[in-house]
Amino acid sequence: MRRYSSSELHELRNEISLRKLLSFLGIKIKLDGKVEVFSCPNCSGFRTAINPETNLCRCFSCARNFNSIELVMEQRKTSFLESLKFLKQHFATLAHSPCEACDDGSSLKISAPNTSSDGCLSALERQLVALATPKQNQCL
Repeated sequence: MRRYSSSELHELRNEISLRKLLSFLGIKIKLDGKVEVFSCPNCSGFRTAINPETNLCRCFSCARNFNSIELVMEQRKTSFLESLKFLKQHFATLAHSPCEACDDGSSLKISAPNTSSDGCLSALERQLVALATPKQNQCL
Protein backbone atom coordinates (compact mmCIF):
# COMPACT_ATOMS: atom_id res chain seq x y z
CA MET A 1 0.00 0.00 0.00
CA ARG A 2 1.40 3.38 -1.08
CA ARG A 3 1.70 6.08 1.56
CA TYR A 4 1.04 9.69 0.64
CA SER A 5 2.99 12.46 2.32
CA SER A 6 1.16 15.33 3.96
CA SER A 7 2.43 17.64 1.20
CA GLU A 8 0.99 15.31 -1.47
CA LEU A 9 -2.36 15.22 0.33
CA HIS A 10 -2.34 19.00 0.68
CA GLU A 11 -1.55 19.38 -3.01
CA LEU A 12 -4.30 16.97 -4.13
CA ARG A 13 -6.83 18.61 -1.84
CA ASN A 14 -5.98 22.25 -2.50
CA GLU A 15 -4.32 22.59 -5.91
CA ILE A 16 -7.12 20.97 -7.89
CA SER A 17 -9.88 23.45 -8.61
CA LEU A 18 -13.29 22.05 -7.71
CA ARG A 19 -14.71 23.69 -10.83
CA LYS A 20 -12.27 21.77 -13.03
CA LEU A 21 -12.80 18.56 -11.07
CA LEU A 22 -16.59 18.81 -11.38
CA SER A 23 -16.28 19.38 -15.11
CA PHE A 24 -13.83 16.47 -15.42
CA LEU A 25 -16.26 14.20 -13.52
CA GLY A 26 -19.11 15.28 -15.80
CA ILE A 27 -21.01 17.19 -13.11
CA LYS A 28 -22.66 20.32 -14.49
CA ILE A 29 -22.20 23.58 -12.60
CA LYS A 30 -24.91 26.19 -12.87
CA LEU A 31 -25.00 29.79 -11.73
CA ASP A 32 -27.70 30.73 -9.21
CA GLY A 33 -27.25 34.47 -8.83
CA LYS A 34 -23.57 34.76 -7.94
CA VAL A 35 -23.36 31.29 -6.41
CA GLU A 36 -22.14 28.27 -8.39
CA VAL A 37 -24.29 25.23 -7.61
CA PHE A 38 -24.38 21.60 -8.68
CA SER A 39 -26.13 18.34 -7.86
CA CYS A 40 -24.82 16.79 -4.66
CA PRO A 41 -23.15 13.40 -5.23
CA ASN A 42 -24.46 12.28 -1.83
CA CYS A 43 -28.16 13.24 -1.84
CA SER A 44 -28.68 14.48 -5.45
CA GLY A 45 -30.11 17.76 -4.15
CA PHE A 46 -29.32 20.68 -6.41
CA ARG A 47 -28.25 22.97 -3.57
CA THR A 48 -24.52 22.29 -3.36
CA ALA A 49 -22.49 25.50 -3.56
CA ILE A 50 -18.81 26.04 -4.33
CA ASN A 51 -16.72 28.42 -2.26
CA PRO A 52 -13.92 29.32 -4.72
CA GLU A 53 -11.86 31.07 -2.02
CA THR A 54 -11.50 27.92 0.09
CA ASN A 55 -11.90 25.42 -2.78
CA LEU A 56 -14.59 23.60 -0.79
CA CYS A 57 -18.25 22.95 -1.41
CA ARG A 58 -21.27 22.44 0.83
CA CYS A 59 -24.60 20.79 0.21
CA PHE A 60 -27.38 22.67 1.93
CA SER A 61 -29.76 19.74 1.47
CA CYS A 62 -27.81 17.04 3.33
CA ALA A 63 -25.38 19.39 5.17
CA ARG A 64 -22.24 17.66 3.82
CA ASN A 65 -18.98 19.43 3.04
CA PHE A 66 -16.63 18.23 0.31
CA ASN A 67 -13.04 18.86 -0.66
CA SER A 68 -11.64 17.43 -3.91
CA ILE A 69 -10.78 14.05 -2.36
CA GLU A 70 -14.15 13.63 -0.67
CA LEU A 71 -15.93 14.69 -3.85
CA VAL A 72 -14.16 11.98 -5.88
CA MET A 73 -14.87 9.40 -3.15
CA GLU A 74 -18.59 10.21 -3.16
CA GLN A 75 -19.05 10.69 -6.92
CA ARG A 76 -17.06 7.63 -8.01
CA LYS A 77 -17.94 5.50 -4.94
CA THR A 78 -14.27 4.75 -4.32
CA SER A 79 -12.15 4.40 -1.21
CA PHE A 80 -9.86 7.13 0.07
CA LEU A 81 -6.77 5.50 -1.48
CA GLU A 82 -8.50 4.83 -4.81
CA SER A 83 -9.60 8.46 -4.91
CA LEU A 84 -6.06 9.65 -4.22
CA LYS A 85 -4.75 7.45 -7.05
CA PHE A 86 -7.40 8.88 -9.39
CA LEU A 87 -6.51 12.47 -8.48
CA LYS A 88 -2.77 11.77 -8.71
CA GLN A 89 -3.23 10.15 -12.13
CA HIS A 90 -5.14 13.18 -13.47
CA PHE A 91 -3.34 15.87 -11.45
CA ALA A 92 -1.59 17.52 -14.41
CA THR A 93 -4.88 17.85 -16.27
CA LEU A 94 -6.86 19.06 -13.27
CA ALA A 95 -4.38 21.39 -11.59
CA HIS A 96 -2.40 23.03 -14.37
CA SER A 97 -4.39 23.05 -17.59
CA PRO A 98 -6.88 25.79 -18.43
CA CYS A 99 -10.55 24.91 -18.30
CA GLU A 100 -12.44 26.92 -20.90
CA ALA A 101 -15.86 26.11 -19.45
CA CYS A 102 -14.59 27.23 -16.03
CA ASP A 103 -12.54 30.24 -17.05
CA ASP A 104 -14.86 32.02 -19.46
CA GLY A 105 -18.00 31.31 -17.42
CA SER A 106 -20.13 30.86 -20.56
CA SER A 107 -21.48 27.48 -19.52
CA LEU A 108 -22.39 28.79 -16.06
CA LYS A 109 -24.77 31.59 -17.08
CA ILE A 110 -27.99 29.65 -16.66
CA SER A 111 -30.36 29.23 -13.76
CA ALA A 112 -30.45 26.17 -11.56
CA PRO A 113 -33.35 23.78 -12.24
CA ASN A 114 -36.24 23.60 -9.79
CA THR A 115 -35.41 21.32 -6.90
CA SER A 116 -36.69 23.39 -4.01
CA SER A 117 -39.94 25.33 -3.79
CA ASP A 118 -38.48 28.30 -5.71
CA GLY A 119 -35.67 26.50 -7.55
CA CYS A 120 -32.93 28.62 -5.98
CA LEU A 121 -30.77 28.81 -2.92
CA SER A 122 -32.64 30.62 -0.20
CA ALA A 123 -31.56 34.06 0.94
CA LEU A 124 -30.25 32.49 4.16
CA GLU A 125 -28.18 29.94 2.21
CA ARG A 126 -26.71 32.72 0.05
CA GLN A 127 -25.80 34.64 3.19
CA LEU A 128 -24.12 31.53 4.63
CA VAL A 129 -22.07 31.11 1.45
CA ALA A 130 -21.12 34.81 1.59
CA LEU A 131 -20.14 34.53 5.25
CA ALA A 132 -18.09 31.40 4.57
CA THR A 133 -16.14 33.17 1.83
CA PRO A 134 -13.14 34.94 3.38
CA LYS A 135 -12.64 38.56 2.45
CA GLN A 136 -9.45 39.66 0.68
CA ASN A 137 -7.52 40.59 3.84
CA GLN A 138 -9.28 38.31 6.29
CA CYS A 139 -7.20 35.85 8.29
CA LEU A 140 -8.47 32.31 8.69
